[in-house]
Amino acid sequence: MTNDPPPDGAPPPASADHPTATRREPRHSKRVVLQADVAADGRRNLSVEREGDDVVIRGHDLGPVVTRAWGAGTSEYEWAWRIPAASFPAMLAALGGHPGDDPIELVRRWSEANPGRDPGLVLKRAEVALEFWSRVGD
Repeated sequence: MTNDPPPDGAPPPASADHPTATRREPRHSKRVVLQADVAADGRRNLSVEREGDDVVIRGHDLGPVVTRAWGAGTSEYEWAWRIPAASFPAMLAALGGHPGDDPIELVRRWSEANPGRDPGLVLKRAEVALEFWSRVGD
């Protein structure tokens, strides 16, 4: 490699000693834990966060509570509800919010007022356009 400067207007060459920086798009990183329970029959974690422009509600159950629901040999269940930005007006209405409300804060407030309930199920029943993913297994 030469120590000569690059021609006018050209970027300097990349090397292991001087890696080029990659520009990352800003991302919403606000994640709120809605529920983190440990009981004799298992654990439940429920959270909400932004992924790009979408809101994602994630759940994770572990232990005997899963075995009772899904059968012997199964003790873990994960799920996620993805609400695209285009569905925010319907989501706000379904959870008692108002135009302009922060969707993460609204889900947090709704969850505090409705402990133990999955806001994703409420949104589904209200016919809010969303995507669902789940996994059962160990």
